[in-house]
Amino acid sequence: ELQSLGCTSLDQAPSHFIFEAALSAVNAWMHSGTPPPSAPRMRVREVDGTPAVQDDANGTAIGGIKGPWEKLPVAAYSGKAPAGAPGFCVLFGTTHAFSEAQLSALYGSKANYLKAYTAATDEDIKAGYLLPADKAQVLAFARRVQFSEG
Repeated sequence: ELQSLGCTSLDQAPSHFIFEAALSAVNAWMHSGTPPPSAPRMRVREVDGTPAVQDDANGTAIGGIKGPWEKLPVAAYSGKAPAGAPGFCVLFGTTHAFSEAQLSALYGSKANYLKAYTAATDEDIKAGYLLPADKAQVLAFARRVQFSEG
């Protein structure tokens, strides 16, 4: 268990779907010569001689490929270890879920959120950042989000 190791959180974003699409694109590149899709670079700057990924106000990295779970966040997902945690906790990252009130303020309703999330998923599939075969599972991630309706 992570907590027994001193790690208090886990990055729960389903980023493995992006990794699968990237590996598929590299495989296709090797066989067909068609390069993978390009993507914006993550914003990194040097802090005390060490490269540091820059975060937005929600604590999510700026730039890079954004899955629909980051374009329409319901939590702040980070690959960074929590302050004071052992260094190996960076392997697990962190998730800081938004409150139901924050979700309602951002999206109005779960229906609005799911509509926008589905559109963002379709955009990422078209861009080559997600595989069409993963669409149902990517959408299932969004359907689990709890909203206060009223």
